[in-house]
Amino acid sequence: MKKLFFFAAVASVAFASCVKNDPAPSVTEQDEITFAAPVVGNQTKASLSGANYPTTHGDFKVFAWYHEGDYVQANASSYATYMNNVTVTYKSDLDDSTEGSGAWHADPAYYWPKNENAKLSFDAYYPATGLNASATAAAGIVITDYTVDADLSKHIDILVSDRAWNKENSTSGSNTTYDGVDIKFNHVLSSINFTVATAADYGANTIKVKSITVQADSKGTFKQNVTGAGTQAPFWEGQSVNEEYRVVSKDDAATSIAVSTEAAIGTEAILLPQNFGTGKTSITVEYYITNGSEAPLLQTETFNLTDTGYSAEEDGTAVTVTSWEQGHKYIYNIVFTLNEVYFAPEVVDWVPVETTGYPAI
Repeated sequence: MKKLFFFAAVASVAFASCVKNDPAPSVTEQDEITFAAPVVGNQTKASLSGANYPTTHGDFKVFAWYHEGDYVQANASSYATYMNNVTVTYKSDLDDSTEGSGAWHADPAYYWPKNENAKLSFDAYYPATGLNASATAAAGIVITDYTVDADLSKHIDILVSDRAWNKENSTSGSNTTYDGVDIKFNHVLSSINFTVATAADYGANTIKVKSITVQADSKGTFKQNVTGAGTQAPFWEGQSVNEEYRVVSKDDAATSIAVSTEAAIGTEAILLPQNFGTGKTSITVEYYITNGSEAPLLQTETFNLTDTGYSAEEDGTAVTVTSWEQGHKYIYNIVFTLNEVYFAPEVVDWVPVETTGYPAI
C-alpha cells in the first residue's frame, strides 16, 4: 500500500508524498477437475483482501493445456488445449475430498486425463464476463483493449492467476477451504483512493470539498507474459484514451473538513496501471473556503503527476512513485492549509501645507 501526500492552500500548493486450438486427447472418466481459488493483494472494490475467494463472488474462467511430463516452454506451442475459456462455478454439494463438501468446477464437468505422465497446466481470470480474453500455453492470458469506464460504479477488480503448473489431480495445496487445484489470483489493476484532513482546526464548515477528479488513460491490453517453465512477468501495454474519473462529486452539498485526523473521502477508482505524463495524469481538487460572513469562495488546484516521481511511503518504507503499478493501492492524502488574513494598520502623517501671500493682520 502506498500513501502519498499533497497540500492545498489559499496562496500556495505543495505536492509530495496495480490461435487455433487442437483437440485434447481422449480420456476415460475419472475424478472431476475442481479448483481452489485464494486471492492475494490489498483490499479492493471487490472486497478481496488476501482471503479465500468467496463462494458468492461470482464465476471465473479457466484455460488448461495437456502435456506429457512437466511443462517445457519450447514445446508449449504444440500442447493440446484441454479447457478453452471454460466457466467455473461453485457447487456446494460437490464433495471431492476429505476437505468436505463444496468445490469450484466446470459445468459440464471436466475430468483428469489418465494417460501415463499426463499433466495439465492452468490459467484463470475474473470476472467471467465482459473481458476480451484469450490464452495460449506459451504466453498465457491476454486481455485485449480493456477500457475502464468513466462511471466508478462500473469499475471491476480484474484478477488473473499465476499459472498452476504440472497438475495431475484435484488435490489442494496451501488452500484448505476448497477442494481442487490451487488458483492464486493477483490484482492486475491499480486502486486509487483519497483521504482529507486540515493542517489545523479551522472550525466547522470552513473548508468544504466539492470534487476530486483524476485524469488518466483508460484503455490498454494486459499480457500475463509467461516467460518460461514456472515463470511469468505480467504487464499492461498500449495505454491510451484519456478519461476523467470523478471520485468525489458533492456539488454544493460539499463535505466539511474541519479536523487534522485523516478521513477517507469519495469512491475508490480501479484504474489502469500506467506511467505518468504531464497533462495526461493529474488530480484536480475543488473546495470551498468560508470567509467571515461572505459567501464561500470556490478554489481549484490541479496537481500534474509526472515521471520525475513523488515521495511516498509503502508499508513504512520511503519510495518514489513515478507510475501506478498493478496490484498496488495508492492513498492520496489531501491536507488543507489556510493562512488567516491579518492586518497591520498604520496612519500616514498629515502632509503640512504652509500658505503665504495673505495680508498681515
